[in-house]
Amino acid sequence: MDPGQMQPEADWLWGSSGRCKFMQIELNTMNDPKAPRLIFDPTINLGHVLTFAGFIATGFGAYSTLDKRVAMQEQKTLIAEQKASEQDQRNSEVLREIKADLKDVRRSVDDVNRNLSRSRP
Repeated sequence: MDPGQMQPEADWLWGSSGRCKFMQIELNTMNDPKAPRLIFDPTINLGHVLTFAGFIATGFGAYSTLDKRVAMQEQKTLIAEQKASEQDQRNSEVLREIKADLKDVRRSVDDVNRNLSRSRP
């Protein structure tokens, strides 16, 4: 689009030469050794204080939330370990009962075999 055909709202962007004013400023800044540099302003205003307070509050809030999550996870882990221990005890008891029943079945089968072998001439 030709700069001469630009709308009136865009006149602040384009100079009479048809070049972008921002580009001219940028080029002039790069070529001029006396161009203004970044200047540190040591003043502290309310915006700085509020921003700092906001960062501190956000940090405390994040730590508090993280601490609560870690504590909750630790409780869940303890509960899971207790349940696992209880299940291990139940499983070992059931296994003992199964072994005892298996021994009883073996004895019964042995008794039946003895009785059958005695009854045969």
